[in-house]
Amino acid sequence: MIFINFGRNSIAVPYSQYLSLDSGFNVNSIMLSFIANMRSVAAMIIGFTAGYLSKKFGHSHVLILGTSIGIIALIITAITNSLQLIFVGGFLMGAAEVIIYASSYAIASILIPAKMRGKLFAVYNTTFFLSWGMASTLISGPLINILINEGRSEVFAYQCAFLVGALLCIIGLIIFVVLEIKVKIKNNIDVRKLEK
Repeated sequence: MIFINFGRNSIAVPYSQYLSLDSGFNVNSIMLSFIANMRSVAAMIIGFTAGYLSKKFGHSHVLILGTSIGIIALIITAITNSLQLIFVGGFLMGAAEVIIYASSYAIASILIPAKMRGKLFAVYNTTFFLSWGMASTLISGPLINILINEGRSEVFAYQCAFLVGALLCIIGLIIFVVLEIKVKIKNNIDVRKLEK
């Protein structure tokens, strides 16, 4: 989850800066608020169904779906020149966010033993919420600065930061899927042993 959260949230700070760049979209504060509100609208709309989806299709499947949507949103935001697609990307970011919240907390509650739940949920929440500022400070900010200092355009530097965020999410998704497969294989082996 660290990779997924750091990847998604690494663009939290530079997102509005990117959209406001004179050499890029150059949106004013009103348009920027509309774009930001698309994320909130998605979170509200999808939020009504996230728990239902997680219960119906399984928390792991829904986490994979949410992460995949987040990856698509980051890629759309990175490669598009269309303001309309920025709105689509913003909506998808909000949808991914609420889907990941619902499923990841459910998965954590299943994996964390009851006796250690308070302590380990505190650790989980710490990594989750630190990803908002630390990911931008440790990943996106330095990357953008290095690329601009090397003479790359501002727009290119910010786009690379979004793509690196998507890459981190992909790494997190691969790790999650591999671990999920290992757990299912182990559970199937344990069930076979019990049947004998």
